[in-house]
Amino acid sequence: MSCVSIVEVTFDENGKPIKYHLVCSGKCDDGSECVNRSVPNQHGGVREWCGCPTGDEPTKCHTVIYRHGHGESHPGKHVILCAGGCDEPQHCTLVEGDNSKPVPEDPEDGWLPEWKVYPQYKDKTIFVRCQCRKLR
Repeated sequence: MSCVSIVEVTFDENGKPIKYHLVCSGKCDDGSECVNRSVPNQHGGVREWCGCPTGDEPTKCHTVIYRHGHGESHPGKHVILCAGGCDEPQHCTLVEGDNSKPVPEDPEDGWLPEWKVYPQYKDKTIFVRCQCRKLR
């Protein structure tokens, strides 16, 4: 089995994301539990993903919460990224809930950036994850 990551995103009364929580589940090949992993970059940003206690970030499609560093465009703000590859003709994309409804991507900012407002999610909490899907 592999690691599974789901992000719980909470929105305020205007539809602005106010909380991102990464939930990890699954087991690694060695039987260890999947855990929350993170790594900083040279600008103070932090990538957070679910993975095995040792080793690098996965190369296959997975969910990442990224917090911008002080030297970046949106200091301290979060965004969800889908990272890693899929078998052709699929693309790693963000989906909502068990029904796998695609979440629209902002071409410049990724998915559900903290600096944008989403009226359709006013006062809601949603669960999202990245998965391989065919492009339409």
